[in-house]
Amino acid sequence: MACLNQTVLLLNLEEVFNASSPTTIGKSLNDVLVSGEINEDVFNIMLRFRKHEIVLIANIRKMLRQILIDPSQRDLLKILCETKDKEEPVAYRLKTVTYGTKCLPYLVTRVVRHLAMDEAKTFPIASEVVLSDVYMDFIVIGSQDMGTAKVLKEQLIKLFKAYGMVLHKWNSNARELLDLKNENSEISFNQKEDSAIKTLGMA
Repeated sequence: MACLNQTVLLLNLEEVFNASSPTTIGKSLNDVLVSGEINEDVFNIMLRFRKHEIVLIANIRKMLRQILIDPSQRDLLKILCETKDKEEPVAYRLKTVTYGTKCLPYLVTRVVRHLAMDEAKTFPIASEVVLSDVYMDFIVIGSQDMGTAKVLKEQLIKLFKAYGMVLHKWNSNARELLDLKNENSEISFNQKEDSAIKTLGMA
């Protein structure tokens, strides 16, 4: 991340931080952040997804809250918060990847790829699809046969669990994949048989 001379940044405290809001020096946090380069193409991911006979989708639960920013960079993510009228605002340092910053897609993608490369020997099938068919915290994968699909799902759960991450919001066009034993309690399957499922903007 680029340096902003330790300037305390005034951001709007909303569900998504407005990192494009200019500061008193006329620049926003996004103006000075390096965005990073992402090679993943959503269009190609969805093309591969549509080729599979059996498809499977999931999300990484609260992923951004689990990715810590290096302590040396946290002064660049300061916010001022007013709690009551006539009180001095309190400065906080954000410790995790922040919604609304332009470097967020790169940071999330880099973390996911790092996990997949670290676990390539232990979970080879899952590692391969994570490197090619995951966008941010969206997992859109598939297989041509049920046996491989089941192994793939089991490996994905274990791969992310090894780093404290939980996969949830599972869905599939094969109901057998939604009935595996030992599922995490966060996983729920309540889609109707004929309902359309949307992922990455497509039904």
